[in-house]
Amino acid sequence: MICRLHRRLEMTLILATLLGAGCRAENLDHCLHRAEDADAWCSVNHSGTPYCSPCEATNNGCVAAAPSPDACALLSPAPETTSASESSTSTTGATSTTG
Repeated sequence: MICRLHRRLEMTLILATLLGAGCRAENLDHCLHRAEDADAWCSVNHSGTPYCSPCEATNNGCVAAAPSPDACALLSPAPETTSASESSTSTTGATSTTG
């Protein structure tokens, strides 16, 4: 009984290790790792592909068209922010916006 449990645990660990290692390999030459302004790095170093895409592995991540959140799940729309001068809350909890 203990041998079966030990064997099952061993197989589970092996499978978890294989799946974990195969998920993603980091490319240190990817445009995201090359410069603070990755698009500028692509436009200087890769003719015809001036945009950096976190979803593209080939060509060091440089692509011809700007990536969109619809095509690349790693891109997310910027959260909407409201500055203190644009919005104020009254004591009743109602929010008013000034323009």
